[in-house]
Amino acid sequence: MNEHNEIAAVFNQGLEPVMDQTPEPPDWESLQFEMGSTAQGAGRGWLIAAAAALVVLVGVGSVALLGRVGGSDDAVVGDTVTTSAAQDTAFSIVGRWVFESWQEGDEQIMVEVGENAAGEPWLEFGADGTFTGSTGCNGIRSTDYEFSGGFLTHGQVVQQMMGCEPNRAEEVLDAMLGNTPDGIEVIADGDRMEWYGSNLEGMTKSITFRRDGAPLGERTSTTAPAAEGQPVFAVYDVGGVEVVTPTMLAELPEQATRVRFMTTVIDSGNGPELCLGGVMDSLPPQCSGPVTEGLNMDGWSEEASGVRWGEQTVVVTWPPVDGAVQVESQSDAVFPSIDYPPGRLPAECAGIDTGAGAGAINSYANSLGDANGGLYVTNDGTLVLQVVGDPEPHREALAAQGGACVIEVTRTEAEQRRIQDALAPLLGDVPELVQNYAISTGPGGRVDISVPVADQAVARAIASLVDDPTAIRIVGSGVLLSADAGTASALETYVVGGNVWIRTDCPAADDILRSDIGDGLPEKGQTDKERVETLLVGGKDALLESVGGLAAEAIPRRGQVWAGPGDGDYTIEEADDYQIRVTQKPDAPCPAAPYSWNGIPVLFFRG
Repeated sequence: MNEHNEIAAVFNQGLEPVMDQTPEPPDWESLQFEMGSTAQGAGRGWLIAAAAALVVLVGVGSVALLGRVGGSDDAVVGDTVTTSAAQDTAFSIVGRWVFESWQEGDEQIMVEVGENAAGEPWLEFGADGTFTGSTGCNGIRSTDYEFSGGFLTHGQVVQQMMGCEPNRAEEVLDAMLGNTPDGIEVIADGDRMEWYGSNLEGMTKSITFRRDGAPLGERTSTTAPAAEGQPVFAVYDVGGVEVVTPTMLAELPEQATRVRFMTTVIDSGNGPELCLGGVMDSLPPQCSGPVTEGLNMDGWSEEASGVRWGEQTVVVTWPPVDGAVQVESQSDAVFPSIDYPPGRLPAECAGIDTGAGAGAINSYANSLGDANGGLYVTNDGTLVLQVVGDPEPHREALAAQGGACVIEVTRTEAEQRRIQDALAPLLGDVPELVQNYAISTGPGGRVDISVPVADQAVARAIASLVDDPTAIRIVGSGVLLSADAGTASALETYVVGGNVWIRTDCPAADDILRSDIGDGLPEKGQTDKERVETLLVGGKDALLESVGGLAAEAIPRRGQVWAGPGDGDYTIEEADDYQIRVTQKPDAPCPAAPYSWNGIPVLFFRG
């Protein structure tokens, strides 16, 4: 497959809802894309999967596609609230839930017994990790499940097979429950929750449940806080450059030190590499990225011609040292649907008909000359035409062909491409990018630079290459988990059997930071900053006396905690929490095991 044909195939996949409206394809010869990578030669056909993470910016000339391309048919859609920091909303799925409505096309359809359901469909999630229910026709037997980090996964669903009419609600619920490979994203809002899945075969966008006993109410939008443990896209300004990144932090750090990637991993014989700059569509696939030391590829990877590959969610140290990162944890890859700010439908297009096909809009854009500001696709699949000057005449011109979203920008597509062409060779020399990046024209008439990690150091390095910082936008793909100053990652860590430990001067008392099953982790709330500092104020002297200490201080921990009633019923969560560092007297004995004081981990170092 040549490069143009491959890009066309990817573009068609991303525009499937739009392309169905017209037989005319875009003018592929006019489209351009550039991507940086250390070990890949020019002329190869790249599968566009820039950092293959939460967001992929596909710069196809002036068109930027949002979403994960080339893996499953996950879509990045939705209208969730975007804030400047990650939100943490406590939520329990345990209990009985009534299937209330589903989204089909642009319509929210209420479940109505006798109209689209034979009976009331419901699911009941038990605290023992199993659920039962009914589709309104067929009963669902006890089935195991796990709900963690805003995602629901479950075992094989066993149900009766009676035929009922009407059964549309059953079909929708069965389709969603069949989405087990990637998990179901759950967004909670009080007594309601919405499920998003990627294996619905075009039937629905989401389904909504209400807790049994909660009042029936028609939802008018899907706006909801981010689910517990999930990142949000935050937008920052660094020296006039807009920086967009998924994050779990309240502020953009100077330098991120722990990052989570959902990406392809390939081991061609030199160790497993994170594919942070794109994946070459071949068998076996190829990519270039930092080696991930400590990654276990057994049980989830494929193999051909001596090369192993697969997709994983990994938490790693950052930045790479000598071309390598340390793996702190790994799990199955889950690609959630997250609201991407630059990809939102422009406010001026709300309520405007956008029925004109991609071919018609592309042909019209090519006829505009210097008024053409380029094209891009929004989160909901709308193709947006950007123009220099008053957009109203262009909206009127396209109205006869079904209408289009047309917005005004200040730079022509030609100007954006000149900026792109000038920047592309310079980005390869920016050490903070670790030779992995993508550059394309995009929303707002700006040039988008997609990077693995977008922190302040990266933003300043890129901003120094341009005269006008408003001409570019920097988009990160890795989820920022912790920063440099004073974090636990500033301490030395090591991995044993999938667990991450903090190395101290008392090896027997080294403390666990991350656990694959939760053993040894502190309980949620015990390590909150305010609690740790308050207890130290009144109890520091007693603590020091009991352990032969000279000094004690509260320091950031930022590790995992467990939450739940206990007795085997718990979840593991990431926490922005604190621990205690004790400096011991030189002759003081080390504890014989990891040490906890009032539920707070204590680290021991010699004075």
